[in-house]
Amino acid sequence: MQTSEADVANRIITRESFRYEENKRVNSEREILLALVPDKWEELKRAFKKECSAISEKSHLKQFECEEPGPNLFYVNRVIDGNAVVALAFTLDLAVPRILIEDHWNEREKSTLGFAVSGTNIFFANRGSGVVLPELVVKLMMQITR
Repeated sequence: MQTSEADVANRIITRESFRYEENKRVNSEREILLALVPDKWEELKRAFKKECSAISEKSHLKQFECEEPGPNLFYVNRVIDGNAVVALAFTLDLAVPRILIEDHWNEREKSTLGFAVSGTNIFFANRGSGVVLPELVVKLMMQITR
């Protein structure tokens, strides 16, 4: 069976149209990400500040403080004998966008927290799965209290 020139042209046009729509979708998601990531960044920092404060108020042995050395950096410090030691370092990387997490307390273990777009909302994600922020906070705080 021979394919006519019109069939070939239609296939090419259909493929180009699909690619164009896919590019529009990807660009739209990127615009949403870039607009909403700063709010998620603030949400993450608030969650860690709240947990650090709660632990420090209740514990006689574990004391924490948070530090923001720059607009895209956030530290959770353990306070030992009055000295702040970086335990967790968070870096907001807007180029990707993602949040890099370094656990200085446990031999500089590194991980990445990404974002997923759903409609006009974004969520924390890791390897394609959603991340529940309170669970992440508990997990990381438990790591640095060992």
